[in-house]
Parts: sequence; structure tokens; C-alpha cells
Amino acid sequence: MKQNIINIALASVLAIGIGACSPSLTSVQHIEKGKSYLAENKNNEAIIELKNAIKKDAKNLDARLILGKTYLSQGDYKNAKKELERSIKLGATSEYTTPNLAEIYYKLNDFDNVYNLVASAELLHDEQYVTVLTYAGMAAIYEKKFDKAQGYFDRAIQISEDFLYSKISRGYMARTEEEISSAIESVEILMASNPEIVDLILLKGYLLQSTKQYQTAAETFTEYSVKRPKESSILFFIAQNYIRANQLERAEPIVDAILKIANSHPLANQLKAQILFDNKNYALAKQHANTALQQQPDLALSHIIAGLSAYYVKEYESTYQHLSKVSKRLPKQSLVNRIFIEVQLLLGYEVEALDSIQQLMDSNNIDFNSLLTLSNELIKSGNNIAAKALIDKAGVLADKDPSNLLRQGFLRLRLDDVELGIAALEESLALDPSSDTAEGGLVIGYLQNKQYDSVLKIAKKWQENSDKKVSGLLLQATIEAEQQLYGEAKVTLKDVFTIEPNNIAAHLNMAIIEHKSGNYSVAFESYKQVLTLKPNHEKAIFLITKLTIDSPSLLPEVKRSLQELLALNNNMSIKLGLANVFRTEGNLGKALELYVELMATGSLDGIEIMVGDLYSLTNKLDRAIDTYKNYYEKNKTNLMAGKRLIVAYEQAKEYALAASLIGAMRNYHRNLDGLVLLNGYFKSMAKQDVSSTDLTIIKGSRQLNNHWLANQMHGHIAYNEKNYDQAVNEFESGYQKNPTQLTLTTLFKALSLNGQNDKVIELSLDYLKKNEDSRLAKIYLANAYLNTAQNDKALALYRELVDKFTGNAILLNNLAYLEMQQGNSLAAIKYARKALTLSPNSITVIDTYAQALASNKEYNQSLDAYDTALVLADESESLDIIFAKAKLLLTMGNKKVARQLLLSMTAPSNSAMQIKIDKLLSETR
Repeated sequence: MKQNIINIALASVLAIGIGACSPSLTSVQHIEKGKSYLAENKNNEAIIELKNAIKKDAKNLDARLILGKTYLSQGDYKNAKKELERSIKLGATSEYTTPNLAEIYYKLNDFDNVYNLVASAELLHDEQYVTVLTYAGMAAIYEKKFDKAQGYFDRAIQISEDFLYSKISRGYMARTEEEISSAIESVEILMASNPEIVDLILLKGYLLQSTKQYQTAAETFTEYSVKRPKESSILFFIAQNYIRANQLERAEPIVDAILKIANSHPLANQLKAQILFDNKNYALAKQHANTALQQQPDLALSHIIAGLSAYYVKEYESTYQHLSKVSKRLPKQSLVNRIFIEVQLLLGYEVEALDSIQQLMDSNNIDFNSLLTLSNELIKSGNNIAAKALIDKAGVLADKDPSNLLRQGFLRLRLDDVELGIAALEESLALDPSSDTAEGGLVIGYLQNKQYDSVLKIAKKWQENSDKKVSGLLLQATIEAEQQLYGEAKVTLKDVFTIEPNNIAAHLNMAIIEHKSGNYSVAFESYKQVLTLKPNHEKAIFLITKLTIDSPSLLPEVKRSLQELLALNNNMSIKLGLANVFRTEGNLGKALELYVELMATGSLDGIEIMVGDLYSLTNKLDRAIDTYKNYYEKNKTNLMAGKRLIVAYEQAKEYALAASLIGAMRNYHRNLDGLVLLNGYFKSMAKQDVSSTDLTIIKGSRQLNNHWLANQMHGHIAYNEKNYDQAVNEFESGYQKNPTQLTLTTLFKALSLNGQNDKVIELSLDYLKKNEDSRLAKIYLANAYLNTAQNDKALALYRELVDKFTGNAILLNNLAYLEMQQGNSLAAIKYARKALTLSPNSITVIDTYAQALASNKEYNQSLDAYDTALVLADESESLDIIFAKAKLLLTMGNKKVARQLLLSMTAPSNSAMQIKIDKLLSETR
């Protein structure tokens, strides 16, 4: 049998509470009272009375049978099952329970028990047996066992076609449109004479739904829900049919009601997502679709809604993830598959996209226009080779139609495929000689190809037509300017002014010619003329601001002109130009103020980059990061946005955040192997593991493996592992390839930790020959001198450095130490105190300060300093401090306290330290 019997899907419902028991009535009286309530259709009151009867007589069969059937009539199937099964244990016969239990098991999706009842129901009256067979058939439909369902329905009808449930069975067997229409008529007749049989209403709803009469189906299911108010699963059918009928305002409150009962239900969340998507609330639609998928990951419609919603909010990676799960299950020509291909292109998955496009071509499900549109997307993504391949394929599909050739021609010009672009446009013009667009395209192509004679022919042709004469003269001037024939070009432009004195293009071209000729003041006047005629002319504003760089003396005049224009026209282009002038002038605060104003409008793409740049220049790194981050979040495929944020993270030493960002960017730019190296570099800086896969990619690429960043990455990995020999080798290679402050710093650090102070001295002195003011080289040189006991040289350098850079605690501390060694205790105290102000919690700095105080015989203050250090020190640091304090006490003549302090020390793991302690102890006797 074909699988087109009506599909049914039902869900479980909630139970109601238990009422109180009246002590004054007997069990029988409660039953009678319950029956009275049922007669008045007061089901809730009846349930309370029947429960009270059972409380007084738990084995009362009548009470349980009536209560079970009352629950059933309300759609409370769990409680109905419980009461009827208990009634069987109390002796209820099958004829009273089996048909009802068949319905209950069916409603609770307990299909095996429905099938099991069929055998026992053979002993019942025929009509009861037919009822059970019908529910068995309905259960088989739900499980999509259609042949099995057919068998149950056939047996029911064979027993008797006159029984009500035999007619319901026949209704479920309706397949053709004619049979379903006839079934609906029959059901409506039966409903009139059997209003209490809710299965007739349900069948009618299914039949209407199968013939796409969605609104009527929803209304029918609503009628059913009135009779079975506790059967919450019917709400799904009501909502679903209202959605299909595009009655979203009627569907939404029903879906909301379901979500109040079960807020994580997958189907309910999918329905809510459908409604929100149709209302263009894509963010919330995506949220509900994702909730549905968390509960049931195979919901294709939820993947489609989540994917398309993500597409419309420009979260293309999310779109890709969702649509990739369903694209193969959808028709090749579907909108979803076309968007999937577009997203593949946007994310840089060109190989996948081309494969998808080829499949569409193989199945004849893509046309010429679609191929050109997709090739345009490839051009945007930067894959010109793939775009050219698509245009070539489009050419195979295209008719020799002027408009098709025109589109091909322009796309080829964009790809710098100039020869073929010109050929397509020439062919288009030959087929349609009146096409101004084709002729205009040829002008562009000829200029790109430097075919000036061909352009001049078109210009002269236009000059013969009074309507095009000015355009022809402007084109001729452009050709002359391209060939740097500026004198001839100016003469031609004057001919334009004779015809149209206020021609903006002519004034702009004249300004550009004067600008290129170095006649900046004349150019300025011409740019002003353009802006007088059109104050918001973007190109003129850009070029007049460029004048301030080419001729700084014009900056005040340019600034004044733009300020006057802005006062008259609060225009974004003018404001941007003025901001750029302020930036050139060095007035970063004023420039930033204008950039922020422009950013607040939300209508100038990329302004966030300028704002972030200025925040960086003014050392407002947190704001720079926030600005770059906001722009990147909205433009995740924009490589420049990601690079700016990476640089800001690096400046802020947020290496882990940089690594995480690059990891995300790799999802959008899978073909950029440079990101693999950059990711590895920042992971090594953040002391994170670099994956073996990434290391293999880097090693397998000569370009990446030979890059100085690869040396830095390998150097940091070795450094983190305390393999300083290897670190030195890598950092030295990196420095040789790219001798900068960055590579020099890492090399100095590794050399210092590896004890190669002579190498630091050699390298520093060599670097200082070319960079005599390098603070970095001098600091490491001074430290190396100190580490090699060249104290005089170290002292001289530290004094020079401290005079220039007063805010460095390490410099001040080391200088204090050297001054102390030279016997300059007051100078030592001064520098140590300054270092302590800058780094009050540094054990090293406090120790130097304490020693300096002691050298000046300020013993009590020195002891106080050691006590402060002990509070801050960890266990390994405290031994040295206690030893120094004991030594000071001994100097002060306080042998007893010194001895007590030494004896209180934890035994050191270092034998050399133990020898020092023992020696000092011997001096305390």
C-alpha cells in the first residue's frame, strides 16, 4: 500500500490536582453526586467527588470506572489509564475497559499495548472489536507502518461496514482527493448524529489538513480541543495549521501557550521560530530554532530557519553550519541551496561552492543569470580565478543576446580580463548599435587597455552629436590627461566651460590636472569651485584633504573652507573630510570627536576603523579594542576588521584573545595559511599549545616555515619549555630575518636567561651603532654589564637611563643596588624608594630598599622593610629574606634574636643555602 494515509502525531498531557474529601458523605453518595455533576457537564467537580468516593472505598469498582472514563473524556490519558487498569484488578470485565484502554494507549503512544489488545478483543462484541481494530490501525499509521494499518482497517470493515468505527476506519483509508472529499462529507453526517464521538472531529481535521484546507482544519482541531481540554498535544495541530494558512496572529498565542507548558519542546520551539521568521524577527527565530535543535537535532525545518535567520543577520558561519546539514536533502534549485552556495562563497569555501554549482549545472538547475550572479560573489570574495571559470561556463549557456554579452563584458572588465571583456562588449554593440551602455563599457575597457585611439574615436563621435558633445569633450580631456598631455587637456576642458561654465566634472578634472602638475593653490581653487557647485562631492572632498598632505601650507585654508561648508551643510562627507584634516594637523582630539559623531549615525561603513585607530594613537587601548570588536562582530568576513583587532590585542598584551580571534577568523578564511602561522604565534605568546596539525601545515609550507614569525613561534615554544638554547637559536634567526625592536627584545630575554651576557653586550653595542638612542638596547646592555660585574659601565648607563626614563622600577632598583655597591647609600635609598613607589609589592625592590637603609645604618627601618617583605613573600622567597634579616640583626649585635630567627627557618632544599645558614649560626654563639 502506498504511504499516503494521513499522518498522525500526538503528545502527552498534564494531570489535574486532587480535591478535598467531605467527611459527611458515603462512598456511594459521592459517586451519585459525581454522576449528577457529569450530567451537568461539570467534569472537574465530578472528578473531585469520584476521588472522594475512592478515598472512602479504595476498592469501589464503579468509582474507578467512572473516574477513568471521565479522565478520558477530558483528555487526561495518564490518569485515565491508571484508573482503568486498577478497575481491571478489581474485577472489571473487558467489555467495559478494552475499547477505552485501546484509545488511551493510542493517545499515550503505547502502541505495542494497542496491538496486544487486538487479540484479547476478539472475544468482545463485534462493535467493540471494530473499535479496537480502528485504534490499532491509527497506531500503525503513526508508526508509518502503512501495510499493517491497512490490514487492521480492512478487518474492521469486513466485520461490518455499518459500525461507526468501521466508517472511521474507511475515512483513514481515503487516499485520492475524491475519496477524501467523500470521507469529509460522510464524517460531517456522522458528527451530526454522534456529537459525543470526538474521534470523528479528529478525523475530519486530519482529512482537511491533508487537502491543504489549513484554516478549516485548525478550526476543527480547536473544536476537538474544547471537548478534550486536557489533551495539550492537539494545540500543535491547531498552531501548525494556522501557520500553514498564514494566520500567524492566531497561531502565535497557541504556540505561546504550549511553551508555557513545555518551554523546551522541540516542535513548539520550531513553530515559534516559523512565526518569528515570517515576522522578520530573525534573531529570536534563530534562538527558538536552536532550542528545538538542542532537543531534537534532526529537525530539518529548524536547521533551515536557523540557517536563513543567521544569513539575514549576517552570521554566515552559523548559516553554513545549519544549511550544510540539510542542503543535500532539498531540491537542487531551492532557495536554501542557492543561499548555501552564496554563503560558501562569502566564507571563502570556493572549492565547495564550485562543486555545488557544478552539481546544479549537471542537473540543469542553474541558468546563465544565476551563474553570472554567483561569479559576481566570487569576485567580491577575491577569487577571481573561480569567477572567471564561472563566466566561461555562463558563456556556454548564454544565447548571443546583446544584454547577456553586455553583462559578461562588464564582469570580465572587473576581473581585468580586458581583451575578452572588450570582445564581448564589441559583439554586444554590433548586435545593438544604439546601446549607450555597451559603448560606455568599451570606453572603460579601452582605457584599461590603453587603447587611446579607440577611445578618441568614440569621443569624436560623441562630439558630433549636440546631446553628447560635452561628454565627448570630457572623454577627450580624460584621454589627454591619461597620456600626461596636461596642456591639451586644459584646453579641451576650457571648451567644455564655453558650453557649460558650471560643469562639475570639468572643474574636478581641471583640479586634478593642476594637483598632479604641482599647482596646488590653483588646484585648491578648482576643488573649491566643485564644492561650491556640489558641497557633498565625495571625491572632491577626499582630494582637497589630500592637498593638506601634498602642500601643508594649504592646511589652514582647506580647514577653513571645510568648516564653512559644514556650517552650511551638515553633511557626512564634509564632516569626514574635516576630521581627516584635523588628524593631519595633529589635532587628534578634534578629529576623534568628529569621527565619533559620524560613527553614531551608523550610516558610514568602516568609520569604526578610523575611530579605533585614533583611540590607539591616543593610548586608549580599551576603547580601541571595543570599537574594533564591535565592527568585527558586524563584519566577521572583513579581514581588515580582524587584523585591526589582532593588533590592538597585541598592543594590550592580550595574546590569548588574539589567538582566539584568529581561530574564529580561520573559519571564514580557510585558504589563508598565513592565519595558521599567526594563530600559532599568538598561542605561543599566550603559553598555549600549538596543535600538531598546525605545526605540520607550517612546516609543509616553505613560505610559512621561512617566515620570521615562525622563528618567533618556535622560539616562544622552546622558551616556555625552558629550552633556552633552542629559544636563542630561533629568536636569533628571527632577528636576522627581521631586525626590529620586537625580535630584538625576545632575543635579549632568551640570551639573558641562558646566561649569555657577553652575547647580549656584543649585540647591544652593534645595535646601538645604528640606533644610538635605543632605550631597549641600553637597558639590556646595562643589565649585562651588571651581570658580568662591569659595575662602572653599568652604573653610568643606569644613571643615563634613569634621567631619561623615570618610571621604570627595574632600572631604579638596579641603579640603587649599584649606588649601594659604590658606597653611595643616600643615592641608593633615593632610587630604591622611587622603585618602591612604582612597585610596592616587589620582593626584590623591598630587599634592595632594606639593604640601602642598612648601608646607611637606618637599621630599624630596614627591619621594618624586611617584615613587610615577609608578609608578601611565598615560602621559597621567605628563606632569603629571613636570612638577610638575621644577618642585619647580627650586624646590630642582637645575636640571640638572630639565632632564634635562623633556627626557626624551614630547612632549605638548596645545600648551598644551608651552608650559609650554618656559617651565620656559628657567628651567633
